Amino acid sequence: MLSTRNHFDRHLTKLCAAFAGLALLFVATGSQAAVPTSMVVEGFLNSTGGGAAADGVYDITFAVYNVQSGGSAAWSEGPIK
Repeated sequence: MLSTRNHFDRHLTKLCAAFAGLALLFVATGSQAAVPTSMVVEGFLNSTGGGAAADGVYDITFAVYNVQSGGSAAWSEGPIK
């Protein structure tokens, strides 16, 4: 019985060490992930008639909404020239 208990204890110790190593790996990986501070936006600037806007300098405000239409902006940045 004593040898079975030692065998069980060794396996339990190995299992706990493996679990602790995996937990440490996940914590270390997650803490190094950073939130992006910028993004690339590409699009077209159209006139109210639907065609291309005339050449010039325009003020643009970017906004993010949590509804498809209407509502108020959850986030906005601008105006940007």
